[in-house]
Amino acid sequence: MSTSTPPLSPSLLINGGRPRQSVIKSKTAHGSTMTITRSEKRCFIRYVNTVMNNAIQKAIEEKSKMQENGSWNVIMNALSQHSSSSEGGETVNSSTGELISPRGSNRRQRNVLLHLGDLAVIDYWKPMEVVGIEELESNVELFERLQDGVVFCHLLDKIQSGLVDWTKINKRNILSPQEEISKFQKVENQNLVLEVAPSVGCQLVGIGASELADGSQQPLLALLWQLIRQDVTKRLNVMHSLRLIALKEESESVVDFMKLPPQQLLLRFVNYNLKATKTKKVVANFSEDWKDGEAFCYLIKNIVDINNRFSPSKVSKNGSDSGDEDSDTSSTSSQSKEFTEEHIQEILSIESHEERAKRIIQTINDLGLNPNHVHIEGEDIATGVNTLVMTLVGSMFNSTNLNGLQSELTEDPEKMTQLRRDILDNFLEMMKDDMPEIKKPEMKVFLELVKKLSDVNIKEIEEKIVEKRVQEYKMEVRKLKKQHYILFNQSEQYKRRIEELEKTVAEQRVTIKGLENKNAQQANQIKELEDELQKANNSRKEDLRKLGGEDFLDDSEEITAEEIRKKTSQKIEELVKRVKILKEALIQTRKDLNYGMTLSGVDAETKLAEFRFGSPLTCERLTSEFKPTLTGYIEKKGRLKKNWKKRFFVLLQNYLFYFAKENGKLKGFLRIEECEIEREEEVGSKGLCVFHVKTMGRLLSLRLENTEDREDWIKWIYENSRVLHE
Repeated sequence: MSTSTPPLSPSLLINGGRPRQSVIKSKTAHGSTMTITRSEKRCFIRYVNTVMNNAIQKAIEEKSKMQENGSWNVIMNALSQHSSSSEGGETVNSSTGELISPRGSNRRQRNVLLHLGDLAVIDYWKPMEVVGIEELESNVELFERLQDGVVFCHLLDKIQSGLVDWTKINKRNILSPQEEISKFQKVENQNLVLEVAPSVGCQLVGIGASELADGSQQPLLALLWQLIRQDVTKRLNVMHSLRLIALKEESESVVDFMKLPPQQLLLRFVNYNLKATKTKKVVANFSEDWKDGEAFCYLIKNIVDINNRFSPSKVSKNGSDSGDEDSDTSSTSSQSKEFTEEHIQEILSIESHEERAKRIIQTINDLGLNPNHVHIEGEDIATGVNTLVMTLVGSMFNSTNLNGLQSELTEDPEKMTQLRRDILDNFLEMMKDDMPEIKKPEMKVFLELVKKLSDVNIKEIEEKIVEKRVQEYKMEVRKLKKQHYILFNQSEQYKRRIEELEKTVAEQRVTIKGLENKNAQQANQIKELEDELQKANNSRKEDLRKLGGEDFLDDSEEITAEEIRKKTSQKIEELVKRVKILKEALIQTRKDLNYGMTLSGVDAETKLAEFRFGSPLTCERLTSEFKPTLTGYIEKKGRLKKNWKKRFFVLLQNYLFYFAKENGKLKGFLRIEECEIEREEEVGSKGLCVFHVKTMGRLLSLRLENTEDREDWIKWIYENSRVLHE
């Protein structure tokens, strides 16, 4: 017997009295009016797309395996042979859609090969397009896709794996996947769907296989919605998830609790989570109470906290084994998420309810709290679409680690064991009306045996769990003892080290005391020496004045012998450096004179420069191999008075080289020994600064754009001309 609630009419089930939601109205085959909101139709299309995409992925994996092991080629070759050999030999039964073959058994083999529909779906199924909200009314693609019953079969298989016998389902021809199956085959498929659907809790009043195969919208939508709802709420059953008993009220019996519909259990689940947060929100429906988004925000927060607190491998405290649905955490993620009070306030601060709802939906998906992939829009929450809000909340329930549902009952192993027995008894009692055979004597004996075996299994499982936990505790105790032993040894080492350090500190204190006494004696001696030094210093100052050594006298009255020694040393070092420079200049001059005496002609100066600096005299070599004092562009006056040309000058020792440009050809040079430099006032409209360099009978007229640059060049030309003559 199913515990699901009786079905509602499609108009009440789907529309739910929401005047602000745009609806689609159409006439059924019986003349009644069916209504569905465009938002609901859009959600259904997306849900079907998701289910079929998963089916296609499985088919692709199966096809890949067949291609890897070579069976795919065998099948395709067999299909090709049957197709070519049967031309003209077979006909199709118009009433059944079956092939009539004169070859008897070969026809069955060919039918099996031609109807590998699990793989044909790869080629013919394309995701349905989610058109605009205004175009949804005229869009009938959803109903066309549901006619052959294959989508319903995949939904049923998703609700409970193995429920559908796929060998009995008529599928498309793998050789021509774009061709639909016959009307007769569609009806067969829908009959198989209607046979299986009640076992998952669907109510099929007013729904027939022929209407489904004809594409009648009302029965198709009614069945589709029930299957989607059952898929989302299948875990909302105490037989499936025993920890849901934590949602039972104290005054409520187990029987009454087991009769609660999934919608009521889902509301209790929501309020259980809201109670654990700061909010005072209590929800009583899936429409008005959700519009502002507060219930969603705090529900998200508590589910995230529960999932972070309980790892997927954790077994419930009541001792349930790993096979129990109580410890089923397949829909939760082991990776910790985060959703804090700050996130809640940030979302609730959004003024527009629709924009706030969009942010909530995005958060649910980002945190992995939508395992059923329910796709709705922000307006669906903001306007309170009952069916869509309930579907999304159901998907959030499926993402929750049910170990987080705790009460006094769930934490008591004995009560949970008794609860299992009560639930089994009540379940069998509730099934008597649907299964009259259960009252037969032999059936009662069988059920008693089942109950005894169940009690034995539960006891064995509990004993194994206790034994496992005892072993775990023993291992933990051994680890703790080992850690204690290590810590004890470390503490003993630290004690010995502390004693050694204390002894060392005591010795150092004695040493410090002796050093302090010694320092005091030395301080007295220093004081006496300072007095004597002051007297000697005054005497030296007097002697220096008499000897004319005023340079060694400091403005301070307290000049020491060390300071006098340092100043004297600095003077001596300066004199030694000047003598060294003069010696080097003298040696260089003698070399230049000796080399110049061997030269003749106008290139004597050039040869002398090459002797000094090497050949060739290029700008790049002079600036890289030597350290020029100054470089830069200067305008040089040519032979004509108004002929000024910009040249690149290099001041190197007592030579002034100038080039056509930087790294360009050498235009000339000038030795600047004993040179004279004359400044000329600013002339011309440009206000350029001119100066003339005269040396050894040559005149070089130069000009720069400002006085600072001119004075800089004059300064360094003077300095370099004196280096060899001071």
